[in-house]
Amino acid sequence: MARKARLDIKDHYYHIIGRGQRKNPIFFSPADKLSFLIILVKTLLEYDIKLYAFCLMTNHFHLLVYRSNDSLYKFMLSLNSRYAIYFNKKYGTVGHVFQGRYKSYIVLNEKYLLNIVQYIHMNPVKAGMVKNLEDYKFSSYLFYKNGTNVGVPVKRIDNYEDEKNIHDSYFETYKDAIGNEENYNLFEKRKKTISKGKFSERRKRTSNINKDLEGFLNKYGLTIIDLKSIKWNRTYSNMQRKIVKELFIMGYSRSDIARVFERANSWVTKVLKQVDENKKK
Repeated sequence: MARKARLDIKDHYYHIIGRGQRKNPIFFSPADKLSFLIILVKTLLEYDIKLYAFCLMTNHFHLLVYRSNDSLYKFMLSLNSRYAIYFNKKYGTVGHVFQGRYKSYIVLNEKYLLNIVQYIHMNPVKAGMVKNLEDYKFSSYLFYKNGTNVGVPVKRIDNYEDEKNIHDSYFETYKDAIGNEENYNLFEKRKKTISKGKFSERRKRTSNINKDLEGFLNKYGLTIIDLKSIKWNRTYSNMQRKIVKELFIMGYSRSDIARVFERANSWVTKVLKQVDENKKK
């Protein structure tokens, strides 16, 4: 059974939790945590993702980020993959470092942001790692408290107030979202609208590419049915590559072209590469 697609919608805050495989440690030393933070800084510089809070524990980490134009999935894939390479190389291990997919909770109401920041910062105290938040170096707490440079470009949530009595029930969670019931119900309706819009746009693109493709084929006395049924000899293969290139130049994506040719995206990439290589000869 296919896994449910993860929420990855722009212009929202996300509370992210990454855990070690089988709850195993992912940080064995302060040096490991420092290395993770260095990798985090590099990854933040490459993506349109802003960091608002973080805390590194022994077998997991917390991030509060704001996702703009770049994919949250790609950002986390890059972050986790880079750290996994570091971890496996240092400790001579192989395989997965992190436990499956990271957890991400989209924040539906910004009034919960302060509580999320406080909850993230309280983790070391709740786990008995330190008695005072000020004593823990691998979180954004000191930045929020007095502006201390914590080595990571953290942005501040406005109106933050220091609070040490945070309980697990500080916000309501609904599957993969944070907010109250009204926020969640409105968001579910919006997701359905977004989904319908995507399918409508896809149908429109398919209709357009079919018309343009038919126009190209008419020049050669062929139809779309011919395109999908004939056995391509060298002449037809050259024609096919030319049509694929023309459609790509017109602005159609590889997936659009692959769909109308009933091929894989990788086939389109291969054809486009062949066309470019032939031009160089």
